[in-house]
Amino acid sequence: MIPTILAAVWSFLVVGFPACTSGAPAADGEPFHLKVGDSAKIEGADLRIGFEDVPSDSRCPRNVQCVWAGEATVVLSVRSGSEEKTEVTLKVPPGGGATRTYRDLTIRIVGLEPQTESGKRMARDDYVVEIAVAAEAR
Repeated sequence: MIPTILAAVWSFLVVGFPACTSGAPAADGEPFHLKVGDSAKIEGADLRIGFEDVPSDSRCPRNVQCVWAGEATVVLSVRSGSEEKTEVTLKVPPGGGATRTYRDLTIRIVGLEPQTESGKRMARDDYVVEIAVAAEAR
């Protein structure tokens, strides 16, 4: 029991917020967090979105002055109903801000953590993406 509680507290402190786990709902238009390998069903839409990978991350490391700010490549998966999963790739600048349209929904990456650090290699499982999904204005 105590190791479970300690693991939960450690996870919250390291990440800074609880990540959605597979099957966790996310409100339409409100940001939510996913760790690599997790997914969430979007309320109000027959859609499941997953965080698949960060195959490259060239964002300027913390405490380093760069000529180019760089970007991270984020791969999401989207699935509507019983359709096949579709991969969506976004180039995310430091601070987030990448958007992509899928059907009548706008998928926006609000942020990607952790920020890279000079001399430190990021593990795939360290990444957490903050996403907002909203119906497009008509």
